[in-house]
Amino acid sequence: MYSLITSLLLLCFALSGDCVNSDHAIYISITEIELKQNGRSSASFKIFADDLNAAIQNFSDKRSMDPLESFIDTNQEAVTTYINKYFELNLGNKKIALEYANHTLEGDAYFINFTFASYEAPSALTIKAKYLMELFPTQQNVIKINFENEQRFLKFDSSTETQSVNFN
Repeated sequence: MYSLITSLLLLCFALSGDCVNSDHAIYISITEIELKQNGRSSASFKIFADDLNAAIQNFSDKRSMDPLESFIDTNQEAVTTYINKYFELNLGNKKIALEYANHTLEGDAYFINFTFASYEAPSALTIKAKYLMELFPTQQNVIKINFENEQRFLKFDSSTETQSVNFN
């Protein structure tokens, strides 16, 4: 079920505006986590550019007139701080801080890539994904987790606090 939903959402995002425009009626993001044992893992967030812009302006209390192409470059520290505040990732009992790597703007959405160190095989992964929900009550955040040959999917909305995944 989650696989079909995620595939449809990815297809909608991939059409870069055919399904949605800048005044979109849905509030959704997709995050893909690639877990590596004893190496650099990654988290890639796909977020509508106007939603992220509004969230960062609300979070930092400063108005930005930057065009979408340079918004993250200008506000990289605020974006990183915001994501780390509203996206909590715990491997075992250790809270993970995401480090900004790069981003691209594709159509009306940002792909923002972060990395983090993972020193052991993840047995339990706990996630809290509340980003954008402080502004958009209908926001949904879909999380895809890849570890070795396993894939897991989680969906967060305003009623979801924390979810866990075990890889045993």
